[in-house]
Amino acid sequence: MGYQKINWKKAKEAMKARKAKREGKPTEWKRSGKKNRHHIVNKCRGGTWTPENILIMDTRRHAAWHFLFQNMSFEEVANLLLRTIQMKNGQSN
Repeated sequence: MGYQKINWKKAKEAMKARKAKREGKPTEWKRSGKKNRHHIVNKCRGGTWTPENILIMDTRRHAAWHFLFQNMSFEEVANLLLRTIQMKNGQSN
């Protein structure tokens, strides 16, 4: 049976976050400090590597974007969020 290597830094941060949550304190979403390129028009939809089509993002935020919205464009995400608000408020198109 093998043992997993423990990342003590992450474990300590997780313990602090749990303690803050128990005490009702807001937890801060930390940035990774590393940067990543995000395409405004996705490469799979014909997006280019030109500076006009690239946003420099923190790697954690970039990963979160794709976790939440996969390869949706900014316009598609905006429409999705607007529809969600409308549904929440009982409005329909």
